[in-house]
Amino acid sequence: MSEDDELAAARAPRRANITAIAEATHTSKGRAVTILKLARMRRASDGTFLYEKAVAEILASKDLARSVGHQVGGDDSALVGAVANVAAGVNSKVLFDAARTRKLTIEVEKMEGRLIERAVVIEMGLDIAAHVRINLAGIGAKIANDVVHAKDAATAQAFIDDAIHEALQKVADFDVFFLGDTT
Repeated sequence: MSEDDELAAARAPRRANITAIAEATHTSKGRAVTILKLARMRRASDGTFLYEKAVAEILASKDLARSVGHQVGGDDSALVGAVANVAAGVNSKVLFDAARTRKLTIEVEKMEGRLIERAVVIEMGLDIAAHVRINLAGIGAKIANDVVHAKDAATAQAFIDDAIHEALQKVADFDVFFLGDTT
């Protein structure tokens, strides 16, 4: 086996059969199969599962079963086994419900106008940048003659400050930018 093949094998997710997974989680093979079926985990064509994912799913359902069992009647409660079988399905359902809830939240926020599509925001940003550029770019031509003929530096500075203030006022004017109203 070449070094590249060894690296690829090391990066590949580890796969294991149900016996190895059941032993690693101290669960019977039957219970492990049931939990993985409820979690909708599928076997590969060679009968193996993704080891880390399968072990995590079984341990999560066992932890849930233990906590419910302790609350109901201790370690030997008859509910422990039933909850273990349901827990794997619950984990998957919780993730699905969370994704569905997020999707619905986004749709509601769009309808209420609290969420704006990315393309609209980008277009608006470009429009604002163009508006600012147009208003600020004209300052030099507008005040050049006044600055050249100013009596002293203070007068020239006053012309420059007034022109910048006026341009910034135009940029900040909502009606001028959004409505095109120049009155």
